[in-house]
Amino acid sequence: TNLSLAGFDNIELSVSQLPVQVVGDGSYNISGTGDELGALVSDSVGETLTNLIDSSGLVLDSGDLTISVSDYAQYHGKIDSADHGSLVITGSPSEFNTYNTDPDNPSLPEPAAVIATLDAAFDFSGADLDGVDSIDLNGFDGTSLTVAQAELLVADSGTYSVLDSAGAIEAEVTDSGAGSLDAATDVAATDGDGDAIADTLTLTVAEYNQLVDTGEDATALTTPYRIEDTAAAIEGQIADDGTSLGALASAVSVTSTDTTFNFKVAEVNALNGATPPVTISGGYNITDTADAIENAFSDFIEQILIEAGTVTVSSGTAELTVNQYGTLEAANNLADTGDFAIVDGPHEIDYGMVTFADVSQVTAMVETDGADLTGLADLATNATDIDLNGRNDVALTVAQAGGGATPAVALVTNSGSYTINDTVAAIQSEIDGQGTTVLAGAQVIYPIEDATGGG
Repeated sequence: TNLSLAGFDNIELSVSQLPVQVVGDGSYNISGTGDELGALVSDSVGETLTNLIDSSGLVLDSGDLTISVSDYAQYHGKIDSADHGSLVITGSPSEFNTYNTDPDNPSLPEPAAVIATLDAAFDFSGADLDGVDSIDLNGFDGTSLTVAQAELLVADSGTYSVLDSAGAIEAEVTDSGAGSLDAATDVAATDGDGDAIADTLTLTVAEYNQLVDTGEDATALTTPYRIEDTAAAIEGQIADDGTSLGALASAVSVTSTDTTFNFKVAEVNALNGATPPVTISGGYNITDTADAIENAFSDFIEQILIEAGTVTVSSGTAELTVNQYGTLEAANNLADTGDFAIVDGPHEIDYGMVTFADVSQVTAMVETDGADLTGLADLATNATDIDLNGRNDVALTVAQAGGGATPAVALVTNSGSYTINDTVAAIQSEIDGQGTTVLAGAQVIYPIEDATGGG
């Protein structure tokens, strides 16, 4: 029950020899297996605790020594560095944070196994877990882990979310995997630039699809992101009719890393209509059917065409009004004007303001019975066709009826009827030059005085 050191140092006592009352000058160490020393450190009371506190060190005979981080804070000076490889330090994340933020504590030994185990739901925001090499969620929910902390998780030990810098998240995700983020319930970036908005992630389509998934380990991305990828990869995410945007649905922007985007009207409309709208960085071209281009105007989304680098008709001929065609002509982005035709009222075509010669056809569509077109001096020049559209008693000049000029305007009656109202000279010239074909189709011919007063 009593031990006199008698001035000797480094006397070795085994755990089984405790408690003992030590007297006299000198020093002693306590030896035992890992289990024995672990129990000694965690459970000692009374004289045994006094023996522990007064000892010079702990000598590990065999096995691993498992102690809590709070006990390590108290007794780390008694554990030989040679035994650090057999040391297991445990505690909750909160306890490790307390240890690491105490300036009097040394760094946790690198050779040791250091395991943080949750004993309740825990918010990892700002927690200093330096030196921890394993995190066991223990069935609880861990929130706001960094990417580095998520890499330390014991697989399937609980649910967790990740909050880290955009750079750290981007570095973790590849086209083939999401790394430690794969099983996270949600992932968000921090506000590194201090603008009160989470920083924006930059991802490829494949990276987004690796990160954001569904099913048992579904992961949501709760932070702004942009997609930067090849034009083909980004275009492939959008349904032709724009009903699905895939990985682009919540992106703040899309940027091609190679060629200019080649979209359909519905695809750009879908990007513009997303919540929030998806910005198309670097511009885009439109290649679509004639119907789609025509519908862009009837649906009041012609701005999509105006802002395109080029507009190409993939099939058919796009029939536009003078004003509609003029809008695109002003944008100077039509790949082939020959893929367009103008169909409008006679007055609009007579007024002009566009380059009619560039399009494949210009049709003046008569809108009312009894219309008098004879005062439209440029109609026969601007139009390639005048369609009576079933209207009757339409007054035309010889040229408007298809006579005179070469090439002459084509008159399409479509079950309509017309009269010729023109000068004697014009009528006589048509008879002398082209014959009576144009005149014969008129219901009535009204010769009028010419400039000399003749009739």
